[in-house]
Amino acid sequence: MKKIHIYIRYAVQLLFFILMPSIFTTAFSGVKYIFNAVGQGKIVQFTAFIAVLTTVALFNIVFGRFFCGFACSLGSAELKN
Repeated sequence: MKKIHIYIRYAVQLLFFILMPSIFTTAFSGVKYIFNAVGQGKIVQFTAFIAVLTTVALFNIVFGRFFCGFACSLGSAELKN
C-alpha cells in the first residue's frame, strides 16, 4: 500500500512539473513582491504574482496539504523510503 502511495505521489509531482513548471517560482515571487512592497512602504497591487499566490493558498485551504505534500516538487525529498 505504501508503494502505491509513493507511485501516485511521484506521478502527481511529475504531472505538475510538466504542466505547470512555473507555478512554484511565480508563487514564491508573489511572497517576495509583498515583502518588498511592505518594506518599501508601497501599496501592494494585485499582480500576476499575487494572483498565483492567492490561487495556491486557496487550493491549500480547500484541499489541505495536497499541493505541498503531493504537487510541490520540494516535497519529493521525503520519498527516500
